[in-house]
Amino acid sequence: MNSLRLPIHILWIFGLAFMVLAGCERLADPYSAEAYKQATSLKARSLALVAKGTEPYSKHEQMADALLIDAASAFEFAKGRGKEASQTAAKQWAIIVDPNGGSLGDFVAQWRKAPNQRMGQFFVDEFSEILSVQFDRIIELETGRRSTSSGEG
Repeated sequence: MNSLRLPIHILWIFGLAFMVLAGCERLADPYSAEAYKQATSLKARSLALVAKGTEPYSKHEQMADALLIDAASAFEFAKGRGKEASQTAAKQWAIIVDPNGGSLGDFVAQWRKAPNQRMGQFFVDEFSEILSVQFDRIIELETGRRSTSSGEG
């Protein structure tokens, strides 16, 4: 009985294909429990702060400052991870912390400057919607449910 013999170049091709496929997992962003925890915690804390926007800013200034520092820390953490999805998340964090970006940083900046340091309910509701979507994008990236090519903003 003849044994099946494959030419050496076919074995090399199979070996190379196996190594490439095995290496693909390492090219993807590894799941980070820390990044996921940051994103979900900061989303909840941000929405809680925004809900207080109809009250005087001075009453919640310490909470706002701490939240902005924690969001900036999450931004730096995402930047430092270095992979494509992490960089997409870092771009989203940059929007969230930007005082002119239409997100958390912007909300706090406008609340601080508002007459009587209070925001109207409509404004609070709108920012809550915007923040919820922005944080969901980060959470989806961190759990691998969102592609880096699906856009940000």
